[in-house]
Amino acid sequence: MKIKKAVITAAGERQRALPLQTLVDRDGEEKPVLGILVEQALEAEIDEVCVIVHPGDESRYAQAVSRHLSRVRFLRQSQPRGYGHAVWCAREAVGNDPFLHLVGDHLAVSSGDGGCARRLTKLAEAKSAPYRPCA
Repeated sequence: MKIKKAVITAAGERQRALPLQTLVDRDGEEKPVLGILVEQALEAEIDEVCVIVHPGDESRYAQAVSRHLSRVRFLRQSQPRGYGHAVWCAREAVGNDPFLHLVGDHLAVSSGDGGCARRLTKLAEAKSAPYRPCA
């Protein structure tokens, strides 16, 4: 099983501004949290990143990931129905493929090479049983 897709949930009513906050990354460069998350996913050999957003936030979020915009897709969570619903909103983009899930207001910090997202996908690929989509 190869994980090639990622979903970042970032539509939470009280957390929508957090992915846009600027931090200093491990290379000493200022970047929005969402930009750091997308880069972590891409470093984990993810081909496509789907970001779940509140309607109207697409343009601000697109600016935050401008370097990688061609590999990012924004999907709206039209009604605030909760966290599980946000993940469910990615169902068409993900299909029956396994995916990496990242949370838009959380960063995982790693002192080792490759970052947490890469280590997580490699572990899942190495330890998982053959992937069988839900029927």
